[in-house]
Amino acid sequence: MGADVRWPELESSRGGRTRPDPWPALPDDRSLWSVPGPADGDGHRTRRLDGEQAGG
Repeated sequence: MGADVRWPELESSRGGRTRPDPWPALPDDRSLWSVPGPADGDGHRTRRLDGEQAGG
């Protein structure tokens, strides 16, 4: 099948890193995962949905 290709060893048997991290640092994407606040014109929709969820 070919050469035995393995993932880089990130952890040693003692639990610590043996080499620097081989993967590049990931960009900060927290802003992509945050929920934006409601738009200015959504107050009536929010009240209506709150009423529906409350059973009214």
